[in-house]
Amino acid sequence: VGWEADQYRKAGFATLTYESISTRVVRDAPTTGARPLWGSLVADGFAALATLAAHTRIDPGRIAVTGYSLGAEVTRLLAFESLRRASVAGELRYAAHVAVYPCHVWAPDLVDGSLTGAPVLEQLGEKDDCGPVAKAQALVATYKAKAIAAPVTVTLYKGAYHSWTDPNFASARYFPNHASPAKFPLQVVRPGLGFLDPDGTVRPFSGDEATACSKASKGYTQGHDPQIREKSFTDGVAFLRECAEHAPEKPEGIRRDPQVASGFA
Repeated sequence: VGWEADQYRKAGFATLTYESISTRVVRDAPTTGARPLWGSLVADGFAALATLAAHTRIDPGRIAVTGYSLGAEVTRLLAFESLRRASVAGELRYAAHVAVYPCHVWAPDLVDGSLTGAPVLEQLGEKDDCGPVAKAQALVATYKAKAIAAPVTVTLYKGAYHSWTDPNFASARYFPNHASPAKFPLQVVRPGLGFLDPDGTVRPFSGDEATACSKASKGYTQGHDPQIREKSFTDGVAFLRECAEHAPEKPEGIRRDPQVASGFA
């Protein structure tokens, strides 16, 4: 994310980047998946929020989060109200979320108020076979069918594969051993977990089914596209600027330094 962080700074944003995988000496996440790490990844995301909110030059009401692939899935999770409430004090929350080619592993409990209410932009690749577009579309349709307040915007990039922002994948290439959630039903974050079917039905979580899905879901394609990277970044900046214009007042109980500039961190 070095290029992206640099571009955000050039666009006038303060940035904080952090690494959750390598710092835990996990070297096989692409092939084994991130199942043992999800709790730690979410904790890192909320710790970053608290760290920025405590900075005297950062407006705690204008902190946004963005991530890519696994990081994009964490970006989505940070908008789940049950996780926010369990992780930070008071009303502190991220003010906006930009998830760039998320894997679509998780869904919130399907009740009103299950999301924080912050706007979420999901940027998806038409040819992404790791986080298929159909899973995102089915979840948005479920929100609407159940009248759940979900300010989620989905933008589709024609011809884009997973990892379109990463120049390490100069040409599209299939990685047969990489773990993919493509054939997993969305997993619902609630006590005991659950599986969400495409028709909006939530059923009990099954460890045997999860194991079978893991074995059946190996492999996906990654491919860089510099034009789509530029376009998606520009779209993300425009989204954040619009969110900043409509950001609410600072969370209750958090003091803002009068010298803080407006905009997003």
